[in-house]
Amino acid sequence: MRRGNRTRRGAFTLMETLLAVALLAALFTAATALLFQVTTLWASQSDDALLDRHVDGVDRFVRRLFAESGAARVTAPTALQTDRERAILAFTGTDAELPWVTPLVTEGGRFECRLGFDAETGLWLWWNTAGERVRGAEEAHRTRLSPWVRLAAVYRMERNGREWTELAAGETLRRTPGVLYALRLEFAHRGRVRALTLLLPAEAGVP
Repeated sequence: MRRGNRTRRGAFTLMETLLAVALLAALFTAATALLFQVTTLWASQSDDALLDRHVDGVDRFVRRLFAESGAARVTAPTALQTDRERAILAFTGTDAELPWVTPLVTEGGRFECRLGFDAETGLWLWWNTAGERVRGAEEAHRTRLSPWVRLAAVYRMERNGREWTELAAGETLRRTPGVLYALRLEFAHRGRVRALTLLLPAEAGVP
């Protein structure tokens, strides 16, 4: 009788062990799934915040270029700049704060710059100083403003118009009353897209 009791006791202990292992496995699976969901949610929120900060930074920088250049000095790039730099806008006589060019600007005078767009590498700032232009330097400096820009173009709206028309490469900006121009940038990062539209500065007295 005692020997039989020991057998039954041992079998019951084995069942408890198997049940405990099964429960632990289920809990571990649930915890892993929860951790994965939380991590995914955190990563997506981090990516959203990163894209927002990035777009806001580009927004502030381009607005600074607009403000300091003024309407008369925001122009269409030359044919050479369009071809070589894929430039879409040119800025002349600007003093926008660019820490990495401050020493050169101090020695070489005020600089002019262009916004260039490449579908594979993003939005670029091309620039050179007055001294370099006088010396006839062929190659301009460049700094990538954003690797996430997938579209960059300048648009025009005619007087009483309701639709924006994209400017052709190198097309002149006509400063006439009632004509508006805007720079449109589209950013894409990890499945999220955000657009930025900035009106170009207008001449004094021009609506």
